[in-house]
Amino acid sequence: GVRGGHERAGAQRDEGAVVCSFAALASVAALGARTYASVEEKTILQLPHNRTFITLGTGLLWFGWLGFNGGSAGAMNGQAAAAVVNSVVAGAAGMVAWVGVEAGARKKPSTLAACLGAVAGLGAVT
Repeated sequence: GVRGGHERAGAQRDEGAVVCSFAALASVAALGARTYASVEEKTILQLPHNRTFITLGTGLLWFGWLGFNGGSAGAMNGQAAAAVVNSVVAGAAGMVAWVGVEAGARKKPSTLAACLGAVAGLGAVT
C-alpha cells in the first residue's frame, strides 16, 4: 500500500545518511587534525572573525528555516502556521537558553551566543 511505499522511501533516505556519515568520518580520519604554525596562530584562527556576518547569516538562515518548515505542510493552512510558530518559538528559546548559560558561565553574554542558540533551537525543532 501507500504506507509501505513511504516506509521504503524513508529507509532509503536513512541508509544514504549513514553512508554519507561514514564517508565524512573516513575523510576526517584521512586528513587528520589541523596543524598550526604557533599557539598564537591557533588562537587567532579559532576566534570568530566577523560578528556582523555571523548575525546576518543567522538571520537569513532563520528566515529560510521558516519557509522550509512552513512549506513542509504543502499548503497554506493551520499546519503550516503551526510549523512557523513552532520554529520561531524554538529558535527564540534556544537563543535565550544559550545566552543564559553563557551569562552564567562567563558573566558576559555575547551576540555569538545568541546566534549559536538560535541555530541550535531551529535544529532541535526540525
